[in-house]
Amino acid sequence: MTDPIRSAADASPSAVAAPALDAGPIVAAVGGITVAVSSWLAWLASVEGSPTESAFAGPAWFLIDKNATRAGLSLGFLVLVVGIIVIVGAVVRGMGMLSLIGGLFELLVVLLFTYQLNRAVNDFNVGPGVDVRLTDFVGLGVYVALVGAILAIIGGFMSLSRA
Repeated sequence: MTDPIRSAADASPSAVAAPALDAGPIVAAVGGITVAVSSWLAWLASVEGSPTESAFAGPAWFLIDKNATRAGLSLGFLVLVVGIIVIVGAVVRGMGMLSLIGGLFELLVVLLFTYQLNRAVNDFNVGPGVDVRLTDFVGLGVYVALVGAILAIIGGFMSLSRA
């Protein structure tokens, strides 16, 4: 026969396990917030007194064509939307894949931006005595977006492994 007093003591609140907090969505959400914030930071650094420019100042077409004009969708809007998608993927249960895809897309955006900027910088290095480097033009926003993309990818993978 079971002892009712002993059974009640075994079911104390300290014996009940608290729900485990999943780190994947938290890491992905931090990555998404970081990506979204990066859109307002300088993606083009100040060189010899020139003004810095956020991602909102440049066209998204720059990712494909280094000679793109300012018409059309801004790069900043694209980066902001990707950040929001990563955050939604982190917050909505079972949508970790969305964070992973958003992080991979943002990584592609950063790589394409850097590639096209390098091509544009190389066009300036045609004259004698001209020595400009890619790192002279890459602003803080690009690095912040890269960190955010990596966090979103890691968080997305962590969310998938827990599903």
